[in-house]
Amino acid sequence: MNQFAFAREILKNKSFLIFVYILFFCAFGNWVSLYDQDEAAYFGFSQEMLESGNWIVPSFPFSEPHRKTPFHFWTGAISLKIFGYSEFAFRLPTVFATLGSFLLTFLIAKHFFQDRVAYLSILILSTSFYFPLTGKIALVDGTLTFFQMLGFYSLVKLYRTPESLSWKLVFYFALGIGVLVKGPPILIFLGGILILCLLRPEHRFLTISLQPWFWGWFSLLPLLIWGRLAWIQSNGEFIKWLLDWYIFRRATNPVFGQSGPPGTYLVLFFVGFFPWSYYFLKKGKELLSSFKREFTELFQRNLQKKDTKLLFFGLIFGWFFYEPLSSKLPSYTLAAYPIIAILLAKKLEVVQIPTLLVNTAFVFQIALLMFVTFYIEPLRKDTYNLAQELNSTFQVGRVAHHIEDFAIPSLAVYSHLKWSKIHTWEEIQNLTDKSLVIISSKQMFLIPSHWQKVGNPQRIFLYDRNRTIDLQAFESSR
Repeated sequence: MNQFAFAREILKNKSFLIFVYILFFCAFGNWVSLYDQDEAAYFGFSQEMLESGNWIVPSFPFSEPHRKTPFHFWTGAISLKIFGYSEFAFRLPTVFATLGSFLLTFLIAKHFFQDRVAYLSILILSTSFYFPLTGKIALVDGTLTFFQMLGFYSLVKLYRTPESLSWKLVFYFALGIGVLVKGPPILIFLGGILILCLLRPEHRFLTISLQPWFWGWFSLLPLLIWGRLAWIQSNGEFIKWLLDWYIFRRATNPVFGQSGPPGTYLVLFFVGFFPWSYYFLKKGKELLSSFKREFTELFQRNLQKKDTKLLFFGLIFGWFFYEPLSSKLPSYTLAAYPIIAILLAKKLEVVQIPTLLVNTAFVFQIALLMFVTFYIEPLRKDTYNLAQELNSTFQVGRVAHHIEDFAIPSLAVYSHLKWSKIHTWEEIQNLTDKSLVIISSKQMFLIPSHWQKVGNPQRIFLYDRNRTIDLQAFESSR
């Protein structure tokens, strides 16, 4: 077997790829602790929906900045209900959504190009550094990307069969559920593509056949119905907060301190496609030349009618649209990864992929999993360990007051305490006998003298902020 034989075999053997995907995404790694921030908050929202029966406005301690439109929380709650309360069960919907994104990437590439490009596209995407993580962490973005790709694939099919009612229904289904997942991003992606098609005479028929100015409102009905119910339930506060946090602020200011100049995402793609970064860099000049040519042709007339231009349209609103924005989160451009993988695979169609690179790609995924399991996981279990200590000391449902927001949703997930925030130190004086308060140890001197320590301070490493805090429990002796 020569040095290219193994690579050629992988590119031809569909069953092997499917086996790798199922093994990697469903069998390994999804039992590790919840990430302290987004993922734990989403788990908490789903858990709270099951326990409270309120499926409209998401609510959970320490999780206010992570509230979103509710579809991701609904699927998480259903999975928890069916398979039990576990990290693995909660991550299952995201696993299947990511597997669906891989399948759609394969189908899109096969639609435009030959089978080899399709297999190479999915090989690059599934063994790269960043995109597979969407199937290992139950974030909203993995689910959103699936519906973005589903909507994009329906546009690809409609380009050749614009009269197809079934693909129109698929498009509006993807759009309608996508906005329930995370609001505007899918409108930017699919709506932007339709606007560009409308501006180009040779592509205009695609937008006209869909008539989004009329049927688009019907696809938004689920969002509008939920929004109306959420407005009534929260007296408008939640919807106003969503609009401010997810649209107005992110367009003008960085969130969570994550910002960068234009070109930031290009650097992130280089890192995110490791270990294929060498080819990304080597073929980068050709890709950029292709982008430049495609962009120039947008302003020319009487071009040849080509459906492959949809890939470029997808890149504009899956990538370029976000480069000028002040807020820079890696997840914003997830929809661009499948498209870049397809374009990169096309450039590598005639290149012999060495066995060493393919082996390295798979070994890298295993090594990354082992790194998370054996090095990162112990650091992330601090809140789990503290929660177990609290669970062993206090009964289920015990109210635990806190004067500040620790911003650790996983602590609330893993503990069986009922968390209640108080706003002033004076309120502590009015708490009833045997009340429980948990604060950071740096504020211990503010606790009244009749409060007694319970146990020792517990140190927690906040890996997302790269610092530690000490939490101390106090109980009133009055």
